[in-house]
This record gives sequence, C-alpha cells and structure tokens, in this order.
Amino acid sequence: MKSTSVASMLAGIALCATLAVPAMAQDKKVDTHLQAAIEVVKQAGTLPSYGEHLNIILFNAKNWLIRENPALQKEIIAAIEEVSKDYLKEDDRRNTAIAEVWASYFKENELKELHAFFKTDVGQKLATYQ
Repeated sequence: MKSTSVASMLAGIALCATLAVPAMAQDKKVDTHLQAAIEVVKQAGTLPSYGEHLNIILFNAKNWLIRENPALQKEIIAAIEEVSKDYLKEDDRRNTAIAEVWASYFKENELKELHAFFKTDVGQKLATYQ
C-alpha cells in the first residue's frame, strides 16, 4: 500500500513539473516582451523624473516639521529619509506599469523597432519634444 502511495505522489510531482515547464517558458516570453517595452519607454523619455521633485518635497517637509517641533529634529530627519526610500521604490513599479501599457499595444518586435527609432536623431528629437 505504501509503495502505491509513493508511486502516486511521484507521478503527481512529475505531472506538475511537466505542466509547469510550458508555463515557465511563457513567463520568459512575457518578460522579454515587457523588457522590450521598458527599453522603449526609457529611450522615448516618457518616464517622468520624480527624483528632483521628491527631493524638494522632502526638504520642505523636513523644514516645516522641524520648525513645528525642533526637539524631534533627529527623529523627523530619520522618518523623512525612511519614507523617501519607499517613494523611490515606487519608481520601478510606476515604470513597469507604464511599460505594461506599451506592451499591451505593441508586439515585441514592434517595440524593438520603436527602440531602434528612438535611438536615432529624429527619435531623440521626438523624445525631447513630447
């Protein structure tokens, strides 16, 4: 009886592994498609830079909060710096979300063509003016 259970379990594991291989291959295809979209978005200049704005906001927040309670200056600075890390992490998520939109409208080969276009002088000019 035990050998039947073990055999069934091994067969189940083998079946799961067999079914997972095409899914993993498909995920890789999606990743290259998304990666192509990310490259186009970067090259096209469609990603807004929030770093500079974030620094201004953080600077003003520190100053305002410290003026409100100077005794907590060290804690305020530490808290603001910790929060800023979370906002910077959001850049990657936002960039991926924008790239996902591009990937939904363009096939991978089209994205590669767009990437090549945005590397040209005319493409860079378009990226500058958009």
